[in-house]
Amino acid sequence: MLKDSRPSRIITVAGNPRFLKKPKIDFEDIQLMNRFSGMRAMTQTMNARILLAFEWAKHFEEAGVSSVAFHPGWVKSR
Repeated sequence: MLKDSRPSRIITVAGNPRFLKKPKIDFEDIQLMNRFSGMRAMTQTMNARILLAFEWAKHFEEAGVSSVAFHPGWVKSR
């Protein structure tokens, strides 16, 4: 569908990468069942979203589909 409706884009809400001190995805414990922490879960998820956006950009590069990731900034919400 993306290729059929080109030019098209994939937009990923990625978060703020400055929080990623040592970005790492623990594939041995992907669900963090052995060593869970909220911060570790957040950084692993944020890193995965950024890497996925880059991977989609490479995958669809010649197909007329762009992939971008962005940080929406700080917002006050309920």
